[in-house]
Amino acid sequence: MLSSSAMKLLKRILPFAIVVAAALLILNLPDLVPERYNDLGSFFSTERQRQGLIGLTVASVKYGSPDFVGAWGEDARGIPLESFTPMAIGSLSQAITGTLAARAAADGQIDLDQAASELLPELRAGGPALASITLREFLTQTSGLSPLSFDDRHSGARNLDAAVRILATAKPQGASGEKILPIETGYEAVGLAVERATKKSYAKLATSEIFVPLGMKQSEADGETASDRLPQGATQFFWTAFPKSEDLSPSRVPATGVVSTAPDFTRLMAALVNPGFGGVNVLGRAGTRAPQSAGSSASDYYGWRVKAGKEAELRIESSGMAFSAIAGLWPDRQAGIVILVPSSGLLISKLVLPTLLEGAHAILMSDSTEPPPPFGRLAILLGIAAAIHILALSASTGSAMSWARGAKGRSEAKGSDFPLLFARIRCLIGILFRLLIVLSMPTFLGYLLGSRVDWGWMFEWEPGLTGWLAAATVIGLLRNIARLSWLRGPSSQARKMQLLLKR
Repeated sequence: MLSSSAMKLLKRILPFAIVVAAALLILNLPDLVPERYNDLGSFFSTERQRQGLIGLTVASVKYGSPDFVGAWGEDARGIPLESFTPMAIGSLSQAITGTLAARAAADGQIDLDQAASELLPELRAGGPALASITLREFLTQTSGLSPLSFDDRHSGARNLDAAVRILATAKPQGASGEKILPIETGYEAVGLAVERATKKSYAKLATSEIFVPLGMKQSEADGETASDRLPQGATQFFWTAFPKSEDLSPSRVPATGVVSTAPDFTRLMAALVNPGFGGVNVLGRAGTRAPQSAGSSASDYYGWRVKAGKEAELRIESSGMAFSAIAGLWPDRQAGIVILVPSSGLLISKLVLPTLLEGAHAILMSDSTEPPPPFGRLAILLGIAAAIHILALSASTGSAMSWARGAKGRSEAKGSDFPLLFARIRCLIGILFRLLIVLSMPTFLGYLLGSRVDWGWMFEWEPGLTGWLAAATVIGLLRNIARLSWLRGPSSQARKMQLLLKR
């Protein structure tokens, strides 16, 4: 029979042993994949399942023209996806806004280097620093503003005018021309400025200037009507998808609210790297300079972010509440790829989609790539680890009384209050540490993601990891409070004094 100390050790290491055993089992399961992928079709059809995605649609550009299209899996209702299935493309919408702004500037309708407040007088209410920000600085994310200083998501705003009024409440965190963190409302401001300069709505501009000329027949920039055409999106709870809706408010369209398809979006990509594609120059006179403007010193290219590397790469990553997307464009090679997914979450947006984009890029450029890590298995392992961790914390909370009794026993055996004092300090530190997590985690995550977040948003966007963190924090608090309550009572020295007084 095991001694009490051995039992305590076993209880401590058992949860870790289970997680390690699960990791070894999951990571060593047979993984029937080729040594190398040689085409996009087999790459995405196999990797969709390995990466834990419910479905995805993909299209590519090669030699300046749309090349490959494909769709695999289904939406959250179980309806199979088609290559022409419309999706909420999220931040890829900024490429539409950037293109409209570049065209309007080339046609002399706006000046990207003039203060945005010339067309948006609402910004003057924010003071001279805000009023002096140019449209180009909004487009290149060099406005000196931070999404942490104002409500960049502004879910209550019903139109672009309301969004710009909210932007006027932002407090500059740096000088004009300085890049802090990307903001989405800046693109909404550009969208409204283009509307006022051309006297046309954003939806009509996008349709007449981009969608119709390029043959983007399934694309739409009217969020309220486009939402009815979407498949059912989802948010990921570890490896399980739960149905979720996407916000396509009119105030969000120029930044995150356009609906399109993978084949449609590649037509815009082709037009950006191959001016005159399809007989249409969507960038106007600026189109002849488009590929050259994507140098390493630039920070933005008509809505795209320039990624430093050996070759010029333009990229947009997006993760909404129910849809995720990523697009990469390589102007020097006149190539690109877009991936649209009807589900969202931290693992998908920060690990899975960038990995799939890198693999697809390798196939486009060198005709083959190695299989990426199976992040779908990581999601399963994280779910198991979360369950074991919560169970272990719950068990230790239930044994709070015996833990406190043991601390008191050690104090009495040594004839000193130090073990009891140390136990109380340990409990207080545990309580303070968990309260710090509750208060600071949204700010910390917001800084990493470049956006203001709260616990409600965290639960909506990433319910699995957020639920694990919240449950562990709450149960840990309850455990420390329970232990502290059982540690109450007179110390050993106080009891000795009471005994002496009785004698």
